Amino acid sequence: MGRALALNRDLQRSDTILFRGVRIFTGDGMTIESGGVLVKNGKIEAVYDGATPEPASLKAEVVEGAGKTLLPGLVDAHVHLGAPGGIGESAEAYNAQINVPRELAAYLYSGVAAVRSVGDPLEALLAVRRETESGRRVGAELFLCGPMFTAPEGHGTEFIKMAPEFVRPMLTAQLVRTPKSAEEARAQVRDLKAAGVDGIKIILEAGWGAMTFPRMDMAIARAAAEEARASKLPVAIHTGDSRDVADALDLGASSIEHGSSREPIPDALLARMAAGKVMFDSTLSVWEGYRDAGQGKTDLLNRSLAQQVGPAALIASTKKLLKPGRAAITDDSLKLAQSNLARAWRAGVPLVTGTDSGNMLLLHGPSVHREMQLWVEAGVPAVAALQAATGNAAKLLGVNGRLGCIAKGCDASLLLVDGNPLQDIGATERISLVVFKGERIRRGTLLEQK
Repeated sequence: MGRALALNRDLQRSDTILFRGVRIFTGDGMTIESGGVLVKNGKIEAVYDGATPEPASLKAEVVEGAGKTLLPGLVDAHVHLGAPGGIGESAEAYNAQINVPRELAAYLYSGVAAVRSVGDPLEALLAVRRETESGRRVGAELFLCGPMFTAPEGHGTEFIKMAPEFVRPMLTAQLVRTPKSAEEARAQVRDLKAAGVDGIKIILEAGWGAMTFPRMDMAIARAAAEEARASKLPVAIHTGDSRDVADALDLGASSIEHGSSREPIPDALLARMAAGKVMFDSTLSVWEGYRDAGQGKTDLLNRSLAQQVGPAALIASTKKLLKPGRAAITDDSLKLAQSNLARAWRAGVPLVTGTDSGNMLLLHGPSVHREMQLWVEAGVPAVAALQAATGNAAKLLGVNGRLGCIAKGCDASLLLVDGNPLQDIGATERISLVVFKGERIRRGTLLEQK
């Protein structure tokens, strides 16, 4: 059965499709106001500025694009697939082997062609990636960092204590690495490289207020980062404040994850990020999610795409069980994070979109759309948000020229939306069609895959 599904998928990806009369955002900040895109054998064969050839001469099926915008498939560069994004009432809600395939399908349903996992159980994700790469299942392309490097009892380990007891031994083995020496850190990076990870995640975070953690020893963190670079693995570094950002830059980070929601990032650090072309993944969505959760608000679960892709039982149990409490993240925290992002954009820092989906109220699939809306609310132009979610994110993943682009030779992983997201960023949620590697995706069947 699996081989038959894979063969059928290959057949569908061999179709020839012509988009015509459509606005085209190419992924590099450029726009063709009215043109066409020819898709053939899973790749973009040609891009037309203006009129297109007659479909009959191309033997192509036509997709009319008047009033629509064609984008590269989006990228969410910061997710945790092993966490559900809500409060489950059963063990099944936390079963990665069951949930991750569905989550990748939910991302593709939402127009997201690729995601980067930055801290999840390694074996479960590698198994799911093999399934999707074979064509037996269809879902967003998966890039993964595997377990997070942190201090013993450091940030990241608290999620193990919060998890159901029966999964804690697995999470201890697969969710984090807590090396006690530089030599151990280097060996662990080499092991992860051999296992097939696409990057390394390091946590520099001491916490705040009443929630504090041991911070990773810099000599051990440096050893992990150096070994990662020697293995040609990009290094994502989680930061919580300006000191963390400065140390992350000293370690040679490829991307700064979160930045700071507690204090302004100094101009000098933003200048260093810009000069070093260090990507900034601000994850505004997670600050909004935790702010709302602290207030007992579940409005994010009522958004249309969340309702379409979210497991109904998870949404219902989250609404029932979430209670207001003392919020560690406030509206001021979100506004400060937005200010840091806008200042980074003005300073010329390269930006990428990530959401931290899997955290509270951030269901897997649609959150990157809200992320871009939060960027625009912060004063970042829509064109910059769209570039961050396409071309920039693909560059961070090392697949620019294949993903995140509309140009000859790129993968035909595309998102067609009603309206013009350059004028109304909310238009990215008005999905007309998703194409993945040349296959016109039947979105209604994605979540029914077995």
